[in-house]
Amino acid sequence: MPTVTPATVRDSLDDKVDCLKRAPVCCGSFFSQLGKGVMRNKYGILAFLVSMFIMYLLPSLPIAGDLIYCTFDDSLFNVVYVLLFFFIFLQAYALLTTVVYYLISIGNHITPWNVRWHTWEGASEKQCGKCTNFFARNAKFILAIVGISIFSFYLSLALFSPTPCSLQVGEEYPFTPVAAQKVEKDILEFVTENHEKLPQRPALRGQHAKTIACVSGTFTVDPSIPPSHAVGIFAAGAPKSYPAWIRFSHSAPDFTPDGFIGPKGMAIKLLNVPGTSLLEDEPHTQDFVLLSSPIFFAPDPTSYGSFIRAFVTNQVPAWFLKHINSASAWKTVFSLAKIVIRSAKLRNLLDWDWFSTTPYSFGTNNPVKYMVKPCDSSGSQFDSADTKAYNFLRDAMQDQLDKLDGCFNFYVQFQEQACREPLEDPTIEWHTEPRLVGKLVIPKQQFKTKERMQYCDEMAFNPWHSLPEHKPLGGVNHQRLEIYKKTAQMRSRWNNFTLTAPVANPKLKTPPTPLTDADYNRTKISSGNTVDFQFRPYAGFELGSYPYPDGLPGHIASLVKDSSFTTEKTLRVFRSALNGVNNQLQEMFTADFDLIKRPNDYTYLFHDPTMRSRIPWVANDNIWEKDSVFASQWIRGPNPMTIKRAIEGKFPPEFARNLTPKDIKFLNDEVLPEGHNVMDLLKQGRILYADYKVLDNVPIPPELVKENIVRYPTLIVFYVKRDGRASELMPLAIQLEQWKDADCPISKGKKVNKTWDGPWACDPALLPKETIYFPPRRLVRQAHDRDDYIEWRKWLFARFHAASSDAQVHEMVTHLGLTHLLLEPIIISTYRQFDKNHTLFKLLLPHMRQTIAINELGRRTLLNKGGFFDSITALGKDGTLGLIAESYKSYNYMDAVFPRNMQARGFSNHTLENPGGEDDPVPGFLYRDYGYMIWDCLEKYVRTVVEAQYTDETLAQDADVQRWAEEIANPNEANVRGFPTSFKDTDSLIAAITHFIFTASAQHSCVNFGQFDFYGFIPNKPLRMTRPMPSAEDLEKEGLSWEYIMEALPNAEVTLKTLTITNILSMKPAHVLEIVHSPELFFGTLMKNALSLVDSTWRPRYEDPWQVLMRDLKVRSEEMKARNALNGYHYDYLYYDEIAMSISI
Repeated sequence: MPTVTPATVRDSLDDKVDCLKRAPVCCGSFFSQLGKGVMRNKYGILAFLVSMFIMYLLPSLPIAGDLIYCTFDDSLFNVVYVLLFFFIFLQAYALLTTVVYYLISIGNHITPWNVRWHTWEGASEKQCGKCTNFFARNAKFILAIVGISIFSFYLSLALFSPTPCSLQVGEEYPFTPVAAQKVEKDILEFVTENHEKLPQRPALRGQHAKTIACVSGTFTVDPSIPPSHAVGIFAAGAPKSYPAWIRFSHSAPDFTPDGFIGPKGMAIKLLNVPGTSLLEDEPHTQDFVLLSSPIFFAPDPTSYGSFIRAFVTNQVPAWFLKHINSASAWKTVFSLAKIVIRSAKLRNLLDWDWFSTTPYSFGTNNPVKYMVKPCDSSGSQFDSADTKAYNFLRDAMQDQLDKLDGCFNFYVQFQEQACREPLEDPTIEWHTEPRLVGKLVIPKQQFKTKERMQYCDEMAFNPWHSLPEHKPLGGVNHQRLEIYKKTAQMRSRWNNFTLTAPVANPKLKTPPTPLTDADYNRTKISSGNTVDFQFRPYAGFELGSYPYPDGLPGHIASLVKDSSFTTEKTLRVFRSALNGVNNQLQEMFTADFDLIKRPNDYTYLFHDPTMRSRIPWVANDNIWEKDSVFASQWIRGPNPMTIKRAIEGKFPPEFARNLTPKDIKFLNDEVLPEGHNVMDLLKQGRILYADYKVLDNVPIPPELVKENIVRYPTLIVFYVKRDGRASELMPLAIQLEQWKDADCPISKGKKVNKTWDGPWACDPALLPKETIYFPPRRLVRQAHDRDDYIEWRKWLFARFHAASSDAQVHEMVTHLGLTHLLLEPIIISTYRQFDKNHTLFKLLLPHMRQTIAINELGRRTLLNKGGFFDSITALGKDGTLGLIAESYKSYNYMDAVFPRNMQARGFSNHTLENPGGEDDPVPGFLYRDYGYMIWDCLEKYVRTVVEAQYTDETLAQDADVQRWAEEIANPNEANVRGFPTSFKDTDSLIAAITHFIFTASAQHSCVNFGQFDFYGFIPNKPLRMTRPMPSAEDLEKEGLSWEYIMEALPNAEVTLKTLTITNILSMKPAHVLEIVHSPELFFGTLMKNALSLVDSTWRPRYEDPWQVLMRDLKVRSEEMKARNALNGYHYDYLYYDEIAMSISI
């Protein structure tokens, strides 16, 4: 027996991993065998059927609700979903490949697998054989994994909510207005279409069209009802009984046999109700809308609307395939299955339990569901045995009411545990104890008359015909309000009757006309696709009215519910995450924050075991103190967008007017490394600067002035230090103050200073000098006791203020303004102006995912009054929007295209043979170097797609593209400054689209995901400061103590919030470029693979552009990783497997 050692285990694992990598290429024969095995193995089929049965059974168990909604903590929740996503990958990869190979092998198109056409980085026949043998030996294991993946994936969709439960009793999560309008629009459209397709009249209800029975009765309040239940119609001063009309119906949208599968309905309308109803059309009625099942078929309004339309138009399979990866779709399917199975047992409507399925108020903050049960079992003797008769339920009821009264007890079920009995998901049955509150008696009567049925058909049942004490709750009920009301109005208009509240004893025609089986027995007319229309996704998007300052880009008015991203649900997840991280940090803060006496003491916050894995790299070994690390953040940090080169041998004028010959001598003699000279550096283009004068144009909000917030319009000057082959960026000076144009004295139209390049009428010689802070002398920087030198403390304090200035511009302008808010109106216009099958829509769609929703989320949690920007920044909400508006005045979309922007700032590595080498004026500028790499790959990708679709002539003729450009550029609509008003040539379109994709992916990734790395250690980049830099006189008299410096840094509360929000925002993206599937720009990937298998000589017209992009990005990423490893750089934000596909956080 061979000896097992760690080395042999490792080698074995390496072999298996190697085989897995080559599986798509080498293991076709295995998949073919596996496919045949699945099809021929009766046990495999049996296992699948058993799995499906368990999937059906499990949701109905009471314990499932607890497991799903109550007991999942965050860690278990994350582990479960990691496993589920792994199974999803295996399912999609193995199962689909199995089917494809099996079908192809049946046709004898490839047997065995032809390795010659598909190669995998030099994989040899021998390697493939080894791989195939490995899979053959482990066939049962692989088959088990595939089975588990299928079961786990679909079970998770059916059961697991992607949010740990944080529900409160009585708490609703209202459906967004635009989403509600879309569902309402869809339902009203298909009701209209259905009416127009039916040649007969009268027009029918959109649902529950067939009236099985319409009976009168009396509702009596239970005399023993406790005082706590005496509300609304059950109140002490209310009547003890109410006349009632009860309509029993079939849920189908047309007349069907009573035995047709589907739930039945029971609608109760109480009359002469004191008080005022929520709806004005029937001020004194109270309606109860019930179903023959304890659960509703749809978990939310979107599923409700989309499924109803699919059901009516005979497109349920297509609907399901479209939404197969939606948890709501699977819940709908499973709920319907349970409803149908239960309803199939129905034999007598008066001998059956009925349920509201949706919740209602019962007084104040007491949500209930209603339940109606037969008073006794006497009605069972009338259960129909002939379920094939067209109207057997109607006949059974009439048989009973000819001889016996019908009787139901009326119960309420109170919500006791919000997680187990949620308001917003009516597919979950409540199991709380029913409490008797009333009785409904249906006396003996003859209801099978045409007059009675017509009278009932002219009634309008709506759960919002209700006293305020019994107000409907939940998204489905809110959706019913307008839909029920408007469909009733449409029916009354089409059938020429007036909607009025019914009376207890209507005057109907006498003698009545008996109802025969021929009446109301119209069979359903098939509804084909009779209306051709151009589908524009989210056509209801409108540019909005959020209180932005004038001049900002447009934004969404209100959010349409996106199937891939639900804002309300995500808002709960986000708040839950915030609370979790906040509570975790709070525990360690109580013990550690008081220990902080010097800037380096902030490392105490990361001694807690919960934070050790998230220590910002700048905090390691106190390297944040190094001037080189400070300066590197402008070329390898979160905000590489403000730094510029001082070209043409000139300093920025605001700096030049304050720099004296004495300062230059001090820098040359005491600060700069040997062999460096300020003026030589300037001539060589090795002086750079970052200017934050824009901050001076945005006043500090009054509420922040009260908190002593200090903010400077800083100017930071850098130089490139060269020491042999080693080069790095270093700070040369920090100028905290800058003069304003309005402060400049007028020199009577003359230039006093001949060298001045500023306003012609300004005499800078008359302006007071602003103080410039220089790095400490070399002697001080190298001293072990440098903390004792005021020179070091003064420089460090100036750095804090400079970093804080950069933080304001980074967070508000670079990040929020020029990624999130800039792209939102472009996304809206893309949805509004392009058909879903338009090539450009497909090209842009993956990069629009979740952005509008995450922006809406930001407006609720960051930009809201009292939100994060108000509490942790030096600008607040109003200052944030003001700064974005001020910066946006000079923004131009096409000038911001990456290569143009970099060149305008003095950076272009396209002319460098060796970026980072000796000929590079700014070595180590990784945003520039890696950004050019990513841009070139994306531009090649977009060019391939665009030029395959357009010439300059055909582009100019594409009305959709031209409307898209016009709306985006229009200042009264999207208002994206500098966006072309039209596209006349492909080059401009390619640049505009590449800029959008680059901004949504690479740009946002590098300015967002590094936030915790730099902001997580507070002294490195504080988001607010509360003490100013002392004047030169004060420094001379009083010095600068560490106590004063530490008081200026954020307090414990601001620090806690800063760590919390930057920690969450820096979490790695779930959807990166590497794993996102190719957009189907030319052919579906599966179709291309199938064609290539059948005929190995077949070639697509174009190689899949997405695959080419991924291959190019992978090569570039390897170059980045090698360079980072060689130089010890921390800059992985532009690796292709780290770049987010879109702005989704």
